[in-house]
Amino acid sequence: MTARKGRLSAAVQAAQLITMAIPLAGYLSQGGPGAGGIVAALLALIPVLILQVRAVFRPGTVALSDQQVLINAHTRMVTQRENIQHLFFKDGAGIVFHDVELVDQDGKDLSDKRQKYFRSGMTGALQRTGAHISIPGFSTGEVERLRELLGMAAPEPGSEVYVLEQYHHSLMKRTPVVWVAPLLIALNVGMFAVVIAASGSLLSITAPALLAWGADFGPLTLNGEWWRLLTCTFLHSGVMHLLCNMWGLHEGGRVMERLAGNFGFLVLYLFSGIAGSLLSIRWSPDAVCVGASGAVFGIYGALGAWHFRRRLDIPERIVREVRRSTLPFLGFNLLIGLGVSGIDQAAHLGGLLAGIVSGLILAGTQATDLQAGRQLRLLGLSILATCVIVAGALRLPGLDEIPGLAGELQRAGAMEERVLATYQSAARRFESGRMTSEDFVTLVRREILPEWNQSLEQLRSASSGQPEHPTIVQFLRYFQLRAEALDLFARAVESDNGELMSQGKEKWKEATRIAKQFSQSQP
Repeated sequence: MTARKGRLSAAVQAAQLITMAIPLAGYLSQGGPGAGGIVAALLALIPVLILQVRAVFRPGTVALSDQQVLINAHTRMVTQRENIQHLFFKDGAGIVFHDVELVDQDGKDLSDKRQKYFRSGMTGALQRTGAHISIPGFSTGEVERLRELLGMAAPEPGSEVYVLEQYHHSLMKRTPVVWVAPLLIALNVGMFAVVIAASGSLLSITAPALLAWGADFGPLTLNGEWWRLLTCTFLHSGVMHLLCNMWGLHEGGRVMERLAGNFGFLVLYLFSGIAGSLLSIRWSPDAVCVGASGAVFGIYGALGAWHFRRRLDIPERIVREVRRSTLPFLGFNLLIGLGVSGIDQAAHLGGLLAGIVSGLILAGTQATDLQAGRQLRLLGLSILATCVIVAGALRLPGLDEIPGLAGELQRAGAMEERVLATYQSAARRFESGRMTSEDFVTLVRREILPEWNQSLEQLRSASSGQPEHPTIVQFLRYFQLRAEALDLFARAVESDNGELMSQGKEKWKEATRIAKQFSQSQP
């Protein structure tokens, strides 16, 4: 018997692996830094990808003869019928043997050492998952049909395999098809491909390129571009950044989506991602932040919270398995973040906290785990997430509170727009005779120039400790030219001096030329 959904399951898994392998291969072909790590990642992906592609053409099968059972689950193996102790459903078919020493790889004359390695692998799988062999793609009905053909009864109520089977039955009933996690992976990889195509580089995606596509940056986000809190979670700064997050989403997402349901998982993911962005911008408002790591931390936080709350009615083996995968993932990434600069720990923490809250809410209790109860909890989580996001946005610092050069640049930009509008309005009134020369000079010297020069000095002070950058140098020159032009205009009007007016116009034109260059280079 062939697993009916085996080809589809393998095709989806292979497609996800390919989407992660292609950027890695492209990065490696460009000869970028860190080639050793890229090669190691590719070498780890390739064997798994080969197995999945093979499974598309040779899906899992269980063939019966009078005395033997031939099993194809990535590798072909054969054993006697009576050696199969349990056959049960676990998102596919799970098989437990009486004695792994009686299981041989079909058609292969292996050395004793390799046979020992092969059988120890099955023993380890039993300890981790409750089955020596797991064959994906088999439905509940197909597993029952296999039991009939083998003359086996269903697992005895109360036994471990019975509890595991019932647990997996409930997951399939809760969420028959997992589609949100693969869609999110496709969106993340697709956005990465678009950004590298637009920037023209696989090796280094610059901050301006990321900002152009929606990176989170305090001076922009806090100036009304709130959508960046979400769009930044679908952007990544490099291949390894993308790979790590997509692997975490692939591994944790498919499990959490079964538990939470498609839309519950989507709400959890978005809530965690935006919560991570909010805490990140609160922590470092002058940093350019991208990545799905906040959302991925939320997934693992929700997994841990769910299994903690439902630990009394979830198989103990499942709880242990989740603990073994969740705690190392969270601990490793948090510790790495403490020792490596550039990792957004605030986003990790914000996403993790949102995920824990989401997991506790969505888990409910066994008594309330009915369809109506799940929908009510989803509604409650959606309302809570909305309130937390709105409240968090309202608690963010204002533009005038952003520290450092980034904040000064944004404040200078806001001041420039306001002050130039005031000056241009006064110049039009003066030229039309609706404002006297004395009033014009007084406005420029007492209102416009003092604020402009104060902003210029603050910019110089904020940039004094920074490495010299051509863009910053040009920005300061632009402000200096505008200040000199305004002073010349006031002096020219006051003394009715045409030469001073011409000098002022030349400086104004040069400043306008620099401003146009800025506008053409901005995202």
